[in-house]
Amino acid sequence: MKLFSIVVLGFLFISCAQLEKVKSMGKLLGVEKNEARHPKKIFKVQWSKNIAPSYETGNLPFIFNAPVIKDNVIYIGDNKGFFKALDAKTGREIWSERERGTYYSTPTIVDGAIVYGNSSGRVFSRNIATGKLNYEVMVGDPVESLGAYKSGRIVFNLRNHQVICLDIATGETLWSFKKSMANLTTIQSSGTPVISGDYVIVGFADGSLSSFRLETGEIRWEVELSARMSFNDVDTKPIIIDNKIITYATGEQLLMIDAKSGNILERYDFYPTSELTLVGSNIYFGDRDGRIIELDQTLTPRRITPIGVKGIKYVEPWKNGMAVFSLYGKIHFVDDFFGRSSALNKNFYRLGSDESLIISRPSINGDSLALSSSLGRLVVLQ
Repeated sequence: MKLFSIVVLGFLFISCAQLEKVKSMGKLLGVEKNEARHPKKIFKVQWSKNIAPSYETGNLPFIFNAPVIKDNVIYIGDNKGFFKALDAKTGREIWSERERGTYYSTPTIVDGAIVYGNSSGRVFSRNIATGKLNYEVMVGDPVESLGAYKSGRIVFNLRNHQVICLDIATGETLWSFKKSMANLTTIQSSGTPVISGDYVIVGFADGSLSSFRLETGEIRWEVELSARMSFNDVDTKPIIIDNKIITYATGEQLLMIDAKSGNILERYDFYPTSELTLVGSNIYFGDRDGRIIELDQTLTPRRITPIGVKGIKYVEPWKNGMAVFSLYGKIHFVDDFFGRSSALNKNFYRLGSDESLIISRPSINGDSLALSSSLGRLVVLQ
């Protein structure tokens, strides 16, 4: 299902003419060749490691989990059944714990514990310093989202479109909600929950967005963001400002939604392709025309920067500029972006081979940038 998801995303970004030239996954996704691969001025590889599962003939593994950095330590599942803490500067292993399954999401750090789920349908909580197990609980289906935490509760979205709320201290299930899914043709991705006040906001694969009471799981409202019957998943992490939800369904317009009622307040003539990034009071994202869009908190455009990068998956502030991550495995950089520059640095970094994609969100701490490729390479850049 996940491999199918990536192919669908590729279709959203490339033309039919390109598809006729398909000979490999890299060509299908329009990866350019004959370009400088290892720029020296911006991207310096600190270290890298293989986190892919053992390769089986005819079963190319795709990796979807992401690292998280805290206090110069990187936490990540290595997809051979181990969860690890690594020194962010050297890659040295600090601790490693063997588990069953692979990993699909980013760990959550809460009060001295690191909490995460895996493909076996289990949620783990470990001591962040030692790796000692606090608890391991079965939730029933692969955990595909980052956990959203508040007031002793952590919320996950599972592969089977189930939202589950756990007690952060014990792992006890406090409530769950299973979404009935009529759409048969979806990207099969899971929306990341966001907690605002006493409510949890979650997107689903049928193009809908729902609000649940954090304490009980009671539904406050549900709204349809897209009228299309296929490939309209709401799988981005919403941004909430002043009781207004900013989000979109895949391939659709950017929306402003009232957090209390679920009413759609405004549709904007922007079609994002990336996650939404909040820096201060401004929102940044990449769009289908290869531009970086900057909006203020009222969604009034402040700046539109054409950079000619297709398939923008993430835009993240880094090194006084903006790092731009393409689905197609490249990291670009806009120099002095917050000094109002709009110059795309001619150098870029390719994450592995032409077949490597960027699926999971990078983690940034100071000048350290950690991310994993779809083929299972964990890279730390400086």
